[in-house]
Amino acid sequence: MCYTYRTLPSPSEGEEHLTDAELITRSHEGDEDALVALLAKYELLVRKVIRQEIHEAPDAVHLCDDIYQDTVAKVIEHIRNGKPIAHPKAWMVQIAKNLCTDYWRKQRRQTEFEAFASWLGYGVRSTIADSPLQEVLKGEILEFLASQQAIYQDVVNLRIEGYTAPQIAEQLGLAEGTVKSRLNTFRRRLREYYLEEESSDS
Repeated sequence: MCYTYRTLPSPSEGEEHLTDAELITRSHEGDEDALVALLAKYELLVRKVIRQEIHEAPDAVHLCDDIYQDTVAKVIEHIRNGKPIAHPKAWMVQIAKNLCTDYWRKQRRQTEFEAFASWLGYGVRSTIADSPLQEVLKGEILEFLASQQAIYQDVVNLRIEGYTAPQIAEQLGLAEGTVKSRLNTFRRRLREYYLEEESSDS
């Protein structure tokens, strides 16, 4: 049986009066009612924690539901794998907090990435050191650049050093339109790579 917060049935009579340790033991033994009772016992608390963590996010109500559903899924997976749980209440709260942290991390990365993609355009005289990037994301971008063809590496490396499109064109003996085209192609590939990475982390 696969439960989410939207489909959890009510706990059976008697299950809700068991201790956490008893509920965990029974859940490990395959007792679905015990698992439902454990989830129901801390649902309000976990939801409250999630709301506190993401109340400033766009569409916080639906996001809270999504993160709670993900929390339930992780709890169920952990329990069905028979893994020990010493303090269920704190453990479930921590799972929810970790998921909220993941959400904000991805939001920051997306903001930084989009700012960098805009900065990579060809009109501003600045270097990568001036761009709004964390060192980790900056390293990932440079690593991705190293995997590209030399014709893109040449123009992007000069852009990273702070040269504008006309200056890059002069340095490499290319038409300015060619430089802009290669910068745009790299930006598109980088965005596709970024989206794939974010999807695989989900």
